[in-house]
Amino acid sequence: MKGDTFSAGRNTMTIYYDRGRVAGKDKNMETRVLGSGGGGGAYQGTGATASVHITSTTIIHDKIYLQKEDGKERAVELTNWDVACREGHDMVVAWIIPEGKESGDYTAIKNITTGIEMYDNEVIKGLGNQHLIKKGILRFLVAVVLWVILYNMGGGTLVGLGVVAYFVYEIFMNAQNKQAAAVIKKNLKTLMNTQN
Repeated sequence: MKGDTFSAGRNTMTIYYDRGRVAGKDKNMETRVLGSGGGGGAYQGTGATASVHITSTTIIHDKIYLQKEDGKERAVELTNWDVACREGHDMVVAWIIPEGKESGDYTAIKNITTGIEMYDNEVIKGLGNQHLIKKGILRFLVAVVLWVILYNMGGGTLVGLGVVAYFVYEIFMNAQNKQAAAVIKKNLKTLMNTQN
């Protein structure tokens, strides 16, 4: 179902949601192990070996089948949500589609039966991004190019002003991004509160 269209800073987006009873659920866990280091050697009692570093990450995959009032089912596939539900529970899932896009990620889930609400704060943070250049490393590279141009135009003073301007811009935009994310979360909470 289509929910409200709203603006969060410069970004316009629409909330969509589905509500239904859990008809089935699958949960899988995937463990990724990464090892590095080791090696080295010894010769006639001398030498060294590098220590071995091993890290593991567990990824949780949920697949929830929601049966809507019209009898149709929606397969909701989630990564790292770890949703607690069972067959027969009444649930709502919400996703946001930014203006100009065809699809969006799940942003909120409410298990109406248990009263538990969950939000994907990383997705919400990304939707609230107000930067004209979304990737931080690309913004930094653009700033470096501008600093080189400023240096060629007027030396160190202009570069110093450029550095200050860059940091002021980043601080200002981070505040704008937090404010936009708060607007998005508020709209999601409003939707979830209407679903009882």
